[in-house]
Amino acid sequence: MAKIELSLTNSQVEEIKKVPIEKTPIYMELFSKEWVKDLKLSKKTPIEYTDKEDITSIAFYRDKDCKEAVKGFVESGQTIYARVTTRGLDDSDIALFIYKHGTVTEEETSAKGGVYKVSGETDAKGITVLKIKTDTSWLKEKQSETFDIFVLEGSAKETAVIMPNGRGYTERNTTKFFQMGKDKGILLLSMPKQDIEVGQSKTMVQEVNTEKNKCPRCEQDITLDEIKRICVDKKGNCLIKDTTMIAAALPYLNQYRKKVGINTCVSKAHFLAQIAQGTKFYQLQEQFKYSNPERMRGIFKSYFETFGSLSAQQKEAKRLSDLSKDSNNWAKVANAIYGPTHPLGKNHTNKGDGWRYSGKGFKQITWKDNYDKIEKYYNQYMKLKDEKNISWVSGDNSYKLKVSAKDAITSALAYWGAWGINHIAKENSENCVREVTAKINTKLEGLNERIRYFNKAVEVLYVKKCLSGNSISSKDSQGTIIFINGMSHKYGTEFQKNEKKWTVYKLCIYKNMTYNRFNKLYKTNNLPQEDYSTYVARDAHMTSKKRSTLRYGTHNECPPKKKYYINKGLKEQSYDLYISDTKGMGKCYINGPDGSRSGIAIHGGWPVGSVGCLTTHTANYGNRKKGQKTNKIVTQIINNIPDLKDLSKDVILVLLERNVVKKGKLWFGIIE
Repeated sequence: MAKIELSLTNSQVEEIKKVPIEKTPIYMELFSKEWVKDLKLSKKTPIEYTDKEDITSIAFYRDKDCKEAVKGFVESGQTIYARVTTRGLDDSDIALFIYKHGTVTEEETSAKGGVYKVSGETDAKGITVLKIKTDTSWLKEKQSETFDIFVLEGSAKETAVIMPNGRGYTERNTTKFFQMGKDKGILLLSMPKQDIEVGQSKTMVQEVNTEKNKCPRCEQDITLDEIKRICVDKKGNCLIKDTTMIAAALPYLNQYRKKVGINTCVSKAHFLAQIAQGTKFYQLQEQFKYSNPERMRGIFKSYFETFGSLSAQQKEAKRLSDLSKDSNNWAKVANAIYGPTHPLGKNHTNKGDGWRYSGKGFKQITWKDNYDKIEKYYNQYMKLKDEKNISWVSGDNSYKLKVSAKDAITSALAYWGAWGINHIAKENSENCVREVTAKINTKLEGLNERIRYFNKAVEVLYVKKCLSGNSISSKDSQGTIIFINGMSHKYGTEFQKNEKKWTVYKLCIYKNMTYNRFNKLYKTNNLPQEDYSTYVARDAHMTSKKRSTLRYGTHNECPPKKKYYINKGLKEQSYDLYISDTKGMGKCYINGPDGSRSGIAIHGGWPVGSVGCLTTHTANYGNRKKGQKTNKIVTQIINNIPDLKDLSKDVILVLLERNVVKKGKLWFGIIE
């Protein structure tokens, strides 16, 4: 078998284009010095030449090298690879959409809907290999299903083209709809096969969670019996004197805990251990009985130090200790200790604020500022669909935390989320309990008891048998990696009215990837096909009197770094995505080679409106404070980072160094 490659010169191509038909047949005649059996002219099978752009074929494989073709059904949960071949679309963006068979037609397809979307860029030969992670949810409780595939150039059926004179028109992008016929789609998906263990019935097998390595106990609701077995003394006696409130709060605990990432056996154990030590699941109001004045003075050291001399401190401690012996005086004690003279009580300006914002709820939230923080967090990240905003700060609403079961438990969960505790509550170890405790109580008060409750929770919740793992290192947890290369190969495609353009850099998103695994794959040049990609500009050219003379100084470009965190912006901030050295909602502080900076975001617009942020090189900056909607590309980025909503997962940005040229006071990226 011989392989023949046909190459045409530019002049030959120009001659072919003169023929007034879409596909020009080309005939070849082969000659050989040796006799070749069945050697014939190619008149019956001509080669057809066309310069029309097209998506010519698609094939599915089980490996990214496209060596093992998919035959028959694909089990849900498996990863496959689609090899898309195009003509005339080399170095182009390609998007692939998967639809349940028969739900759409080629005329009806759009860039919306469907069960899955993935995009990538074709190589110099017009080929791209796209990674597809199938999921059981596609089947909607069916045993099998078939799917149609829609492939298009870019991300929409039509692209707006702006002429130099300001007028514009729409240009239809190249598309192709792949389906087998009326009865079948091109992709066949089935439920995963399950092995039946000895003594296990087929019915039992159907009830096992179908997701590989997923622990069914992680998903199970926390029960009152489990809590009563965890919150016990050293002899095993339950310490919960009244179970009324925790019993009423359980439905809300199980309903809202996943909103803050408490979705594994070990994270449940950490949360319950902290509540057990703090309130024993029934003490929803901080108690102020202190019979020993010196102990009281040690606990509330910051308040008593405001009295100056030791004798004055001791006198005040004796006065409040005597008052505290009668529970009717606890409000007076709280108003003194948590009053405006305390370093943290500056916002306690109204009469009774000390008692009003004293410890309440299962977490016993203290200080008005903390009530405000958890209220904002709940309203932005924990509300269920159509649920109204809660209020824990204004008026006497803080008292809800000790009289309402829902408010008592959701406030504790909001604290867990707002302080990013779930990010570190991942290990079955005493050291991890210490780290979690430090987030809640910097003095590590009651640490030994917290460890004891945690060990009991590990036993009761079968943490050591957790199928998801019970000692996951937070340094190598699975999350999302955003990778921005340091080399630019093109300019942005959407220009301003003044026709300015800047170099753009490819932004790739890798889902379900650990940071260590990313580094290993990158160093060996084995990175898989990204789950999503787009382009961003890195120049910072907004006019500014504060601009530093240093490249990475104030109001210049964001410095490169091998590990940043991408954090979700708070509603009171301007943008949705911020770059930071540390993880946490709204955090946006970095310490670069040319000094510390804050407020560097990923947003819409162009570098002419950037003082260090990465921009999409498209219209609409998306500044909330100016009443602008979120930029469309930023929305796509957010939609492709589901871990932004899961505080137990990291979203890490790897920003590589780039080459620039300096012009005047500004640095410009260059095409390489």
